[in-house]
Amino acid sequence: MEFLFQDLNEEALSTLLEIQEEAFAHLENPDFLRRNSEDMLLSCLRPPHVCIGAYHKNTLAGFAILYFGEDSEENLGKLLSFSTESLFSAANIKLVIVRPAFQGHGLQRTLMLMLESRAKQRGISTLLSTVAPDNRFSRQNMIRAGYQSQGLYQKYGGLTRELFLKEI
Repeated sequence: MEFLFQDLNEEALSTLLEIQEEAFAHLENPDFLRRNSEDMLLSCLRPPHVCIGAYHKNTLAGFAILYFGEDSEENLGKLLSFSTESLFSAANIKLVIVRPAFQGHGLQRTLMLMLESRAKQRGISTLLSTVAPDNRFSRQNMIRAGYQSQGLYQKYGGLTRELFLKEI
């Protein structure tokens, strides 16, 4: 299956919300994913953040977000007590969602690698991400991409998440 990748902007907001809801409808456990608000997704579509979409024909098959939390509570480096300087050289793989119809083609991993490349271009040296501990597919993708588990943390209103880190 062939995909065309491109940066997404605010015009993609409604489609991102649609894909997020589609993902929730197909999850075996709704705690596997954090539902992002419309405002949060909108902010992710604006600089400095990066949102890359993968199109198959004219359908957005999936998307991935690189989030620059800097010194905010959104920066996962705060969970690891990063220094202020280190927070500015870290970014989050905030969200990767692939529509169920397009899963099984390595798209999640491809999107993650694309975000990693973009992070390097911006001078980022550390990538962080959280995954539901029981979400075996996302955990496997993180490990295969070279991320190391940093342990379990309570995030997003009390959900348990495994924190992953990769030096790039």
